[in-house]
Amino acid sequence: MRNVRRVVSLIMAAAISVCIFIGVSPVVKAETDTYVPVTDVTVALSMIQGSTATLLATISPGNATNRTVTFSSTHTEVITVTEALYNPITGATSVKVNAVAEGNAVIIASTADGNKTAVFHITVVSSTQALVPIAVLTADNSVKPESRFTVGVSLANVTQPVFAEDITLAYDTNVFEYVGASGVNADIQIVTEDKSTPGEVRIIAANIGGILGAGTPILNTAFKVKSGVMNTIGTIAVTQAKLGIAPQGTVIEAALSSKYISISHSEVVIDKAALITALTNARNLYESAMVGPLPGQYPQASKDVFGEAISAALAVKNNVSATQIQVDTAVEALGNAEAIFKASVIEGVSADLNKNGRHDVGDLAISAYHYGKNSTSVDWATASMADMNGDKMIDIIDIAYIASKILE
Repeated sequence: MRNVRRVVSLIMAAAISVCIFIGVSPVVKAETDTYVPVTDVTVALSMIQGSTATLLATISPGNATNRTVTFSSTHTEVITVTEALYNPITGATSVKVNAVAEGNAVIIASTADGNKTAVFHITVVSSTQALVPIAVLTADNSVKPESRFTVGVSLANVTQPVFAEDITLAYDTNVFEYVGASGVNADIQIVTEDKSTPGEVRIIAANIGGILGAGTPILNTAFKVKSGVMNTIGTIAVTQAKLGIAPQGTVIEAALSSKYISISHSEVVIDKAALITALTNARNLYESAMVGPLPGQYPQASKDVFGEAISAALAVKNNVSATQIQVDTAVEALGNAEAIFKASVIEGVSADLNKNGRHDVGDLAISAYHYGKNSTSVDWATASMADMNGDKMIDIIDIAYIASKILE
């Protein structure tokens, strides 16, 4: 790819056999020792008709302003590309490659910034040809920092009974730690595990009863993201897969595969303690506040508005995707709503109508004397002292309030 120049790197992450051929002839010195320069590099892949693979394009440098990549096929009757997806965490764009029919095609990855391109040559062979067993890796495409995850190992296109496997996995030691492996069921027994080579694990297993089929899981391997690793891509690959066939005792080699796994940013811890405290206080106030016209009570409309503010804050508290800014804003909004609600309390006037420094039947007598009067009454200026709730009339509510004060 002569025009890539560190701009686009194509990574193969296939769920089928991945075979990459570097099309450069060996440099052979002539008898005159004349230097022969390399003129071209070709990256190629062979796919079976009806299969799919994934190409991953990464822009360099990582801080490029426009990191958009588009994919196209020179022969859509042979190869099509679909489901292009950009990962803002890793900066890579993946695309699904579909092998439609026999033939040859070139996948072209183009950048919007600078019109740089990279090419990938693909040959599609007939699905009717003899199938080659494949050691396939399955795992999540993205994992969290310092998380533990499972990489499954399956055998595909198995047409002869396989009773044993000798499989080697290689992994990025800067990104991952190998934890261990187990058979997917009791019939698959791990005989030995060799971890002596850094970044590799060799697993030898026996299958009781043998396995056959288009796709059969055999192993579950556990890995862990190393401490401090985030915002990058790591590779786990099958570098050897020897299969033991019985009863003949022959050994065949399966095609290999690899899996690219992106590690996301570290999780941001959202502190909701202040919001939880504010909600607790607001709920206690709301539940204890009585609606009514008497002093110390609240208008129904004020309590309704306060209830809506509590519900809005509760929604933020229960939202697992809420940001710290949203949480802090909810705390402030709830605090303001609580202050407004408290200010709406109905303030009472003194029930000591006879001004003797206490509440007694004398006060009740004055209230009863003015009973039935309102703001249109001639002597309202005097009678208004018995209007305990400020509703411009003297009624049973005012008399009852004064009576309650006598009992205090």
